[in-house]
Amino acid sequence: MEEHTDRIEDHDHIFQPERHDNIGDFDLEKPERENWCPNDINEDDDDTLWKYMDLSKLYTILEDEYLWFNHVTNFDDPYEGVYSEKTAKKIAEMHVDWFDLSEEEALKKAKAGNLSSYVNCWTNSPHQSVALWEKFVEGNKGVAIKTRASNLRAAITDKRRGTDYISFRFGKVEYTDYEETMPRGISAPVYHKRNSFDYEKEYRVVISNYLQSATEGAPTITSDGVEWPYDPGLEISIDVNELVESVYISPTADSYFPDVVGDIVDNSKIDVEVIQSDLFDDPMQ
Repeated sequence: MEEHTDRIEDHDHIFQPERHDNIGDFDLEKPERENWCPNDINEDDDDTLWKYMDLSKLYTILEDEYLWFNHVTNFDDPYEGVYSEKTAKKIAEMHVDWFDLSEEEALKKAKAGNLSSYVNCWTNSPHQSVALWEKFVEGNKGVAIKTRASNLRAAITDKRRGTDYISFRFGKVEYTDYEETMPRGISAPVYHKRNSFDYEKEYRVVISNYLQSATEGAPTITSDGVEWPYDPGLEISIDVNELVESVYISPTADSYFPDVVGDIVDNSKIDVEVIQSDLFDDPMQ
């Protein structure tokens, strides 16, 4: 966490959309004016999504009815939310002219990528993943929520959705070689990851917090001499009935564990099937 906090403090410039409102300042015919967006969720409505977690997280989701969106700097991967080196240099060349910055300042701004976003992650796959059970679940007390892309979109009830300053975007992460150039646009840095992560098959909901509005007492990022509030994460209200299609139990869970999960689900607002994963069942029996 300390490493990523330093990353925020090191950037004097943060993405500020209002500085881009005057489209007349830019030549829309130039290829640099790319505005990459993730795939449209309407094309993926029936895609199956999974979220692997420990039991306490499932309880929190069902009891408190929210999803946690992490700020892009709070992930283990230091490349989260940033552009590749080659892409940052290309953007910096434009910033020198557009914002009357020095080359050093322009590169610093470009490398910052997107620091205004908060992310909630899922796995886009028709089946379970042994690798992800092991990565996201500690020990044998894990569960997974299974849903569909259309359900995830419909489940978000947060009153800030659709406002002028906070937008929600849905789509698949694209995996790329960070030694090469990559697409540009506010969504591009948070919807691209290095090829070494492609086994995750990640699907994301991303909040772009355009005015960096944050809760009282939140830490700040200094940008152009102005202090911007920054939350480590956001709690986003959901309809759990809309979200959860079924709950799966870790394939290595002890015999008592299904009853514990079943009690939590039974005492919640949802009425869904609790399924014991059979990934490690003996195929000869």
